[in-house]
Amino acid sequence: MGFFLRIALELLVTALGLSSTIVGYLTPNSALIVGLGALTTIFASIVLAGDVKGHYEEREDFRKKIIDNAVRIVDSIIVSGAGTPISFQHLSDEVWKAKSEGLKKELLGESDYNLWGQFYDNVDERNHQLESSWINPATVSKLNRAIYSSFQTADNGISWVAKAIPRERIAEFQTRAQNSATL
Repeated sequence: MGFFLRIALELLVTALGLSSTIVGYLTPNSALIVGLGALTTIFASIVLAGDVKGHYEEREDFRKKIIDNAVRIVDSIIVSGAGTPISFQHLSDEVWKAKSEGLKKELLGESDYNLWGQFYDNVDERNHQLESSWINPATVSKLNRAIYSSFQTADNGISWVAKAIPRERIAEFQTRAQNSATL
């Protein structure tokens, strides 16, 4: 059951608990109804608060892991200096693959999910290219540019990403990318 459906059901239970408490006060000899309504409301409120807090913590943890992973990936593909060979190392995308598509959309929202999905699709395509029997350096370089470009798009288009990555780090990436032989 999705997070938002759980929240809706818990709100419904809370509303039913509150309404039975109110009805109980209006009905003579209804201490049991009032008590059950109050207990239902308290229980649903506690569960609701726990779910909201848990969802928030999971979202924040996932965001942090995505950013840390993306910064490591970008750092590894920007190689500076003329004549510097392209890195043919596999790029880790396990953070992204560890969650289902539905949960990623739920945690990130549709727009942020699409931007990060583009970034990780480029990473996946590069990794797939490196698994082929013949590796074309020009193709790997093109995919490195696509990864870097989609990272910039996420940084520019998602406010929490821009807040999480120090601007000095982004400036360093931009300087290195301008001088990179592999982008």
